[in-house]
Amino acid sequence: NSITIASSTASIDCSQGNFFTLEQASGVDTHLVATNITGGRTITLRVNKTNPSATISIDGTSIKFPSGFSYNITVGDDVQDVVSFVTFDTTSLYAVASKNFV
Repeated sequence: NSITIASSTASIDCSQGNFFTLEQASGVDTHLVATNITGGRTITLRVNKTNPSATISIDGTSIKFPSGFSYNITVGDDVQDVVSFVTFDTTSLYAVASKNFV
């Protein structure tokens, strides 16, 4: 499923599947949030960064990373990151990121 950016926000609608792609082509910050979270899911997001000025900020309420390991999109142009999520209930996605696939 492709995630559409609207008003600088990209929403992972967890009810739409387990695999998502975000094309980060604009040179602005995109706020990443999760919606329709249900427990017992695994979700994978591939971020394609095609603009070197693009950045991503994370909604800390719906998406949680380990302390000290927050996600920052890879610096550069034409790079890919993969973010993996798990859910245990309806409150948050728990995430880890692998960066700079070339």
